[in-house]
This record gives sequence, structure tokens and C-alpha cells, in this order.
Amino acid sequence: MSLVVTSNDFRENNNPNTNQVSKAYSYQNNLLNTLRIPKNSQIAFQSAKITRNSEITIDKANAQFNHYFGVPVGTVTAPTIKHTTQTSFPACVGSRGSLQNQRTVGNIESLRENIQLGINAASYNPALIQITPTVPASIVNPTSTVITENKTENVLDGFKYTTTQNKVNTKHLAAALTWTDISGSEVAPFTSVAGVATSTSAAGMLAQNREYPLSQNKGEAIINFSGMNAKTNDDDWIVGFSRISTLKKDVELEYYAPQQWSPSVKDPEMNGFGSIYGDIIVTRFNGKLKVYQSGVDAASTDENSVDAYLQMNEVVYYGGDWNAEFKGDADGYDMKLNDDDYVAIKFTLDGEHMRIDLIDDGDSEVLLSDYIVTKSKGGLKANLTAPICASKMAMYPICSCEGTAKTCTINYVNAYTNYPKYDAALGNAHYDWWGYCEANNLERWALEVENRFWNNMSNTTGGILNDGCLLPVLITGDVQTNYQSKLITAPSVEYGEFITANATAYDFLGFRNAPVSVPLSNTAGVTITNSNKLTGAYGNTDSIFIRLNNLTQTSINGVKGTTSKIIAHLPRFDNNGNQFGSLYFEPNERVYMKLNNVEELLVNSFDIDVVYQDEQLCTTISAKTVICLHIR
Repeated sequence: MSLVVTSNDFRENNNPNTNQVSKAYSYQNNLLNTLRIPKNSQIAFQSAKITRNSEITIDKANAQFNHYFGVPVGTVTAPTIKHTTQTSFPACVGSRGSLQNQRTVGNIESLRENIQLGINAASYNPALIQITPTVPASIVNPTSTVITENKTENVLDGFKYTTTQNKVNTKHLAAALTWTDISGSEVAPFTSVAGVATSTSAAGMLAQNREYPLSQNKGEAIINFSGMNAKTNDDDWIVGFSRISTLKKDVELEYYAPQQWSPSVKDPEMNGFGSIYGDIIVTRFNGKLKVYQSGVDAASTDENSVDAYLQMNEVVYYGGDWNAEFKGDADGYDMKLNDDDYVAIKFTLDGEHMRIDLIDDGDSEVLLSDYIVTKSKGGLKANLTAPICASKMAMYPICSCEGTAKTCTINYVNAYTNYPKYDAALGNAHYDWWGYCEANNLERWALEVENRFWNNMSNTTGGILNDGCLLPVLITGDVQTNYQSKLITAPSVEYGEFITANATAYDFLGFRNAPVSVPLSNTAGVTITNSNKLTGAYGNTDSIFIRLNNLTQTSINGVKGTTSKIIAHLPRFDNNGNQFGSLYFEPNERVYMKLNNVEELLVNSFDIDVVYQDEQLCTTISAKTVICLHIR
């Protein structure tokens, strides 16, 4: 019978060696003389002394949450999530959507950093995306939310979450802007110089400026269409704004549009291109000036129904008192005549509100279409621009035309200064909510938002006024004061039962008793939220095991479904009832395992690991480890 004493450090102090073979959780003891173990011997765990830190284990089971930035649900204006334009974006501590590894272990500071990463990855509103020259190009959307420790007399009470909105716009002039071909089949060649796209064939062109999205902070853009609008022929054109979509293919054609777009007979068409998709567009269609916006026109509320998919719905700006300038136009302003010499379109995005103005050759402006002014003058749903929603938060200029030598010019685009210039090499998944959904086959989440009553032309009774409309939320000053940044850390019916179903991070984020965070303050575009006191989740309490790697015993790890070298289990509490710090374990009765040695066994070392049940190393063990074994 032999007692074997092992340790990562044979010094009496508790300073572990830095050598890799002397880690407190993984070490090797070499023997000066060979140990001869008789045949048919057995080995058992005798005792262990370890130092276990109160560090944190993060995995998928406890780290998922949602980030919401919008009008708080449960208010007068937003009694349900359906009365908002936003959704709660899924996130995970340490990453976007799910952890890259099954387990991450760290301390409070690393947890704070991992929470920051999770919020960064789930902040899609351009008002929250902060880009600085020091940020690596691979990190496209660091958020303006900053997480700090909330302490009272140096005692950690929780975390403080501070979210600051962007305020500053940059005017990007024509000289710095470039058009990108989105014709799909590349049948429409054109040149792009200093913001001017020029068609070079009879096919015309279909292009998008994929650089800077229109800012929600009263961002303006002017697109000059005069080079496409010939009075002497029937060539039509389109200008407007649209999300960036990936290339889609069907049996007959290729196109850049959402997968759930279902072209209809109502959509504007261009010879050679067929139906054209855009989120908000102005077009000369069959000679008449028209306005279209993406939405649904579905009598059914079933999102899987064909008629619940996206299509282009006309915004009827003409023929009524809601727009006196065009009251006498029965089917839209005649662009073949163009008696008023209109040359450009001005788009203005104020929070969720899109306003469209016509500009003549003398720079005079006249309202074409909007929500607020038009509704105040008696306009109904069919006459109003719909609120800009989560799927459309990053919209870029588009243009299309028929014919050769036609030109379209972006005079300028106002974009958030801190929002990144689009990089096609990274893909649209890194930039906005729509891109993320599209890249991860999650378009159903975007479709749920775009199927809400205010975006459905068939719904004329929904909403708090029973008119099928939703009042767009405006910017106050230079920030969205009606929006709040909220963390949803447990499943929430209010913020989307399906999309929040996996939320489990209430302990980590400090919201055990408040799964939907409530801001301490929300003024001047700054939302401050203090978490509750941190709970017992801030300490890794998983059971750990002793593994003897270089002897011939065999055990079964049912968790992994494999054979193992584990010889003992160290429970959550030691013999004195402690979970952390210096711990001592000694079983009441030793459990012997056969070494299966039919001959004498020669041993020159003992290789020992301290592991979790999945056999990953328990890196929360530090300082000095002493493990004693008994051989008989």
C-alpha cells in the first residue's frame, strides 16, 4: 500500500509556479526514482487541498439577453410592441447571438467586458453606433453604451449602463460619393463619377450608393433626376432610398431585394428590370410622378401567407385636400409636361418620419408626401408615408432609369458622423438589423415588424386611433428623447415572447427581480440604468473532478459519452461547507479503481488535471494545489 502526495508547488507559500506544467489546475510531478506498482493494483482519491476563486462561468445557459432601443412598451402611445417600430434584438454575453465557445471563465471585470461585447453586437440603431479611427475594421458596431461598476464605499453593488445617442451629422457631397450596380444580372452598365451615375446602354441603369445611410437626426439628401427626365420620350426613372440586400436568384432573374419581397402588379416597373424594390421611392411611372413605399397589403395576419410578404404600396399624394399643390392631378403629376420644372427630390428623415419634397430649377421646395402635414389636412393611411422601422434604419440612395446617357446625381447625403462607411468585404450583416437577419436566415424577425398594422395597407382600423396608422416618433432637438435603451434578461411577453424566449442573463446583468430594465434617467439622449445588486451567480459553483492522465485506470464520463481518466469528484462544498477560497476535501470512504495492470506497472510521474464535468480545465483554481492518492 502506498500514499502518493502530489502538488503543483512544493513551496510552503501559496505562490504558484508560472511554468505550464505547474498550473494549479494542471500539473506534473516527476519522480526521482521509478515507482513500481504491483500487478492487479487499485488506486483511490485520498484528499485534496485547493484554492478556488469566486470567478464567473459564462455559457449559453445563463448568458443570453435582448437589447431594445425604442419607445417603452406599456405606455399610452405604445401599449404593445405592435404599436412600435422596433423589436428587441437577441444578444449573448460575450458575442452576437451565441457564444463561440461552450464556456468562458473570468472575473467581474472580464464579465463587464463580455457584457459590453454582447450589447455592442445587439445595437443596430445608427444613433447608437460609434466608430472611431482606433477601432479595428473588423469591429463595425461598437455601441455608445458604456458599462461601469456601480460601487458604494468600494463595495460592488452592480453595473451602471450609460447609453449615449449620436447627435452630429456629416454632409457627404457629390464629389465623394459613388454608385454601385444592383441590376443583378449586370445588364445595365453605367459610369459613376463624383456622385453622378451615367447610363451607357439602352438598358439604362439600376444603382445604389452603398456608402452612407441617411441619418435619423433630421438627415437630408437631395437627388437630382433632371438628367433622366426627358419630356420628349416615355423613359421612366426611380430615385429613393433602400436597405442594402444581398443578391437573390430565382429561375428567371437575379435581384437585390429582401427574400420576402413578392413583386405585385402594383409595383413600379422598368423595361428590362421588371418590378423594382425600394423602401421609399419617387418614380416617373408611365409618365406620371408616383411615390411608393415597402409594406404589405394583407387581409390575413398570417406572416406565412403570400399576401403578407413585402410589396411596393403607392402613397397617394395627389387628388385631395391633403396636398393642395397636387389636388387637381387625378393620377399624379405629369412629368412629361413638368410645367413646374421640377429637377430634384429632397428626402428628410426626422426620427421615424420621412418627408419628401420636390425642388424646382429655382431651388423652391414644395411638399410631395409625408405623414404629419398630410394627416393634419385630412390625409388617410393611403396618403401617408409609414414610420421608418427597425428593418429600414440604414437606408441608402438608389436610382434607376431607362435609356442611354441618362444621369442621376446625389447632391449630398447627411449621415451620422460616427456611423461607418459601408464596406462590401465585411457584408451587410455587420451594419444593421436587416443585414444581420438576412445573413443568418432570420428574415422572419424583420417580417414580423413589417407586418404590423401600421405597415399593412389592408389594416385601416388598428392603432390607438383605430385608423390603421402609427404616429412616427420625432427627434427632439438632436436626439430621440422618446426612445429608451432597455435590457430584457428573461422571456417577456411585452417585448416579444418568441424573440426573447432564450433570455437567461438576469443574474449576470444584475436584473434578477427586474427582467426588463427600467432607466434611472433618460434625458438629452443619455439613458442611465443601474442594475440590482449582483447575486450568487457571480461565482462559479460547478462541481469539479480530479483526472489522473498517465495511469491505466478507466472511468466513464456519461456527460460526454466517452471513457475518461477521472478518479474523483469534488462537490460544490468542501468538508467545512465552503465554496470559495482555500478548500479541503476528503471522502468519508475511498473508492478504489482498478489499474488493470496484469503486470508490474512502472511509473515515473503523476500527471493531474482539475476539470469540469465536460473535462475542460478548471481555470478558477489558483495558488497551491495538493492532491493525495492511495494505491493498494
